[in-house]
Amino acid sequence: MSIFFQNNEQYYTNIDMARFVDFDNENSGRPSFLTSYIISQIRQIKNYSTMEIESKYIDSPDFISYSKYQGQHMYWWIIMIYNNLLDFNELTFGKQIKIPNIGDVNRILSNLQTTITAYEDGDVSKIEMSK
Repeated sequence: MSIFFQNNEQYYTNIDMARFVDFDNENSGRPSFLTSYIISQIRQIKNYSTMEIESKYIDSPDFISYSKYQGQHMYWWIIMIYNNLLDFNELTFGKQIKIPNIGDVNRILSNLQTTITAYEDGDVSKIEMSK
C-alpha cells in the first residue's frame, strides 16, 4: 500500500479530510468520519466517470486521484467515500469504481470551507447549507 505524505500546513488546512468532518465531542472528541455531513454531500454527487482498477492502482487511491485529478493526489479519500470503500485493499484488479466530478467536489469543499470560516468568524448570515 502506498500513501503520499504531504507535510505542509496548507495541505492540512485546505484539503485534509479531518478539516471537513464533524467532531464527536460527547464521546471521543475525535473526527466522526462515519456520520459527517460532508460525507453525505460527497455521496450525493451525480456526475462521475468510471474506471477499472489496473494493476498499478491496486491498493492505491492516491495514485488514482493523481491520475484522474491532474496530479492532485489529496482527493484519494473522496474517491474512497464515493465508492463506499473502507479499506485500500478493496481496490482490487478489475474492480469498477466511480470517480466523482472534480468541479462538484470542489464546490462542496468550497461551500463547506465558507461555512466553517463564517462560523469561526461569528458571521451566521453567511452560513448556507450546500444544495
